[in-house]
Amino acid sequence: MADLRRRSAGAAALALAALAALACSSPNRGRWSGTFDGGVSGDMEFTVDARGTRAEGRITGATRHGEAFEASFEGSLNQGFLNADFEGRSETGFGLPAGFRGSLQGTLEQGKGEGSWTVDLIQARAHYEGAWSATQQPD
Repeated sequence: MADLRRRSAGAAALALAALAALACSSPNRGRWSGTFDGGVSGDMEFTVDARGTRAEGRITGATRHGEAFEASFEGSLNQGFLNADFEGRSETGFGLPAGFRGSLQGTLEQGKGEGSWTVDLIQARAHYEGAWSATQQPD
């Protein structure tokens, strides 16, 4: 009889853990992809964790002069508001690498995201800004 009670208690604990995991699961979780434009343009891909509190991803694109760049970013979400920092490298017209840092902010809700971004080119002492949009990808 004690064995049966232990099994029942174990099954109940497992069911509660599954319900708790579902309750903590965010509708923003999963993969997102989109584009950005402004002083530069390109594509972005990122993933939101199951709880909907962290995001990390990658940004790739080109300047108006065709110089390619890439960056990685990570950030936090609070009730669907994304605040992230990114850092990356680009090739200059002289074949030299140039580093940059930036940030992006915006909202994610009902499978759509949008916001703004800013970036500072460290060596060139230039500042760019623009807008981004993204959609949540199916699982």
